[in-house]
Amino acid sequence: MSAVLDMGVEPSRIVYAHTCKLTSDIRYAAQVNVDLMTFDNQEELRKIKAAFPSSRLLLRIDPPSNFKVLHELGNKFGCHPLDASSLLRTARDLRLNVVGVSFHVGCGAENPEIFAAAVRSAATVFDEAQALGFHFHILDVGGGFPSSLVSFGQVAEVLRTALDLHFPDKRKVRIMAEPGRYLVETAFSLTVTVIAKRRASPRVASNDDSMEGSKGGEVFGYYVNDGVFGSFNCLYADMAHQFLEARLVNPTKSPEKYGSNVWGPTCDGIDKILSDVMLPELQVGDVINFEDMGAYSLSTASGFNGIPRPLVLYHCCDTVWKKLFPTDTLTEDSEQ
Repeated sequence: MSAVLDMGVEPSRIVYAHTCKLTSDIRYAAQVNVDLMTFDNQEELRKIKAAFPSSRLLLRIDPPSNFKVLHELGNKFGCHPLDASSLLRTARDLRLNVVGVSFHVGCGAENPEIFAAAVRSAATVFDEAQALGFHFHILDVGGGFPSSLVSFGQVAEVLRTALDLHFPDKRKVRIMAEPGRYLVETAFSLTVTVIAKRRASPRVASNDDSMEGSKGGEVFGYYVNDGVFGSFNCLYADMAHQFLEARLVNPTKSPEKYGSNVWGPTCDGIDKILSDVMLPELQVGDVINFEDMGAYSLSTASGFNGIPRPLVLYHCCDTVWKKLFPTDTLTEDSEQ
């Protein structure tokens, strides 16, 4: 909250969207007037009653469970829609101001219809709330918007149709969303440098060798200056990154490729980025690039073993810069 407020964002535009909060953080939200927050259980309601009774609340409901997603969130957050009425009665008894519903379908949904199903559930809760005397006017459709599995256009069409059906304009419901991954995943690339190498066996693979043929016969181990305790933590924390592709910045013209492992810089044996991949022979100082590394990568870096977090450099080509800032004059610093 303080980070966003320091950027000049008005408190009324901030949603404290964690359903299980520290009481001290609820008090801080009250101090800085961030009064819109979520809940999904009775204990949270009692905490909010004690620490910030004048806040506005969103009831977070479980997403539908009959759809496949890479990262399920309903197992940790959200109440079952069938339990919504009971929670709303508790909120009414505590004289708390519940103003709407939120949900998050999870990350990496393979079927965009999961959004339509979640909107239907939210509409049912809206109707139940009205019967209990609440006036709901906010719907937060969460995140989970795709950047790779299905197109954003498909999801947008499904979501728009569901919202038009269940929340037409006449209901005067404010719709919010949290499109985090969609905005950042493809916006960043990660570049690493080979800092060491070692030969493990003499077998050389031809261009026609498949990955299966290289198993058990790795030739080279390469060590780079970032790993799973840094930006590549996503290999464990985020299933969407389990199939990374290494792209050589200055590839060799040699046709020979070798079975290879790519390791991170720490002393831990689990710090492996790629296993049994076919690469040309690399040298210390060579540079490898990994695309689409904007989600759950640097944000989860730990600095384990004293390895510093990677440096972030921002790049914008002339044509894009001029479209964004047509009256701005490019300098040597801004070009870099």
